[in-house]
Amino acid sequence: MKPFRIILFLILLTACTPAPTPVVLPSPTATATLTPTQTPTLQPTASLDQLTFGIDPAVPPRLAETFSGFEVGASVASAAAADFWLGPADTDPASHWIYALVAPFPTITDEVSLFALQSAWGGQPPDEFAGQPILLTAATRLALESLWGPPAAGAVQEFLSEPEIQAFAWENRPSWAILPFEDLNPAWKVLHVDAQSPYDPAFYPAAYPLAVNFSLTVSQRAAQTYAGLGLAVPALPASNRDPQKFTTVVITGTTAIVRTLAARIDEKGADYPAALIRDWLVSADITHISNESSFTPDCPAARWTSTPRMFCSTPAHVALFHDVGADGSMNHPEAGSSIGHTSGCEDLHPWMRRVVEEPGAPVSQNSDTTRDDSCFFLREFVGNDREQRRSKKAEDRPPQSVKEIPFVT
Repeated sequence: MKPFRIILFLILLTACTPAPTPVVLPSPTATATLTPTQTPTLQPTASLDQLTFGIDPAVPPRLAETFSGFEVGASVASAAAADFWLGPADTDPASHWIYALVAPFPTITDEVSLFALQSAWGGQPPDEFAGQPILLTAATRLALESLWGPPAAGAVQEFLSEPEIQAFAWENRPSWAILPFEDLNPAWKVLHVDAQSPYDPAFYPAAYPLAVNFSLTVSQRAAQTYAGLGLAVPALPASNRDPQKFTTVVITGTTAIVRTLAARIDEKGADYPAALIRDWLVSADITHISNESSFTPDCPAARWTSTPRMFCSTPAHVALFHDVGADGSMNHPEAGSSIGHTSGCEDLHPWMRRVVEEPGAPVSQNSDTTRDDSCFFLREFVGNDREQRRSKKAEDRPPQSVKEIPFVT
């Protein structure tokens, strides 16, 4: 009887369970087609002749020239009234303009601290310039006022242009001036300010104190008008200093690897004489050395107490020129040697072989020696990349990385 009870219980349990409710699925609907909307074209809110443009008096002339022929209506003198305003910027600068502290080229002073310069701006000039005011143009004064505020009475003296500043400075030495970088020329010596000069290959603009930021402010209606007409606002130059346009040339005075110098090289190595100046010589794009002694394999070993007539160099010592990155040199046969050699070009380093231009021509007007007796060479790097050339000067370059071309000093 037990199996029967279990089956009956299951039947009763199944009978008490309600029937499942049918699920009604929604009928599929057609996918809606999305119609893309076109971006509305900006319409000019004003005509070009209704727009205004202004330049702050602090803007240097070279930067202002960027907007010569700019097509707008009236020119205004106030930033508040201008649709386009070019002037000094505290934030979002578009142009980083470099200025330089300079003095007439024969000036002995090499560097002025920023503290001393700002003290002079405030009316307390350093002793190096004997109380002379800083010479500059009105635009430069206004640009520097955005950094330091107005100068003290008598601290500066204004001129209309760089030629006027230069003429006055040379006639009233000692003197100093501040110029935009684009106005520099060989009549000026650029002074370091806190160990930085814009002439330095390792110049760091962001940390240089004589730099002013400029930007172009554009009103909303001017931006919409230009966009609606399909016009582009002129872009400001990033700076007035382009490091890719620099070429650094180092030309040494007369040298001769003879006597005591040669003996010291034999003792301490070819790189010893230039240990303190090597980096400076290597950093130049072109390093030229005037050598006044003949190289010959017959040259005796150098001695500390050498006779005056012992004036020759062993070819191994030309490694000194190689170490300092020399790109050009001239061996002067007029220097001669005590052992009868007037030219030492045959046994030199592979990249210092003889190059002759205009055979038979005199080396100088007062010499009977011809160029056939001289050794001229110039190293020319393969490729135009400046950093690549400098890195090659800093390492031991293989002979195949250079070629010889005529060169005369």
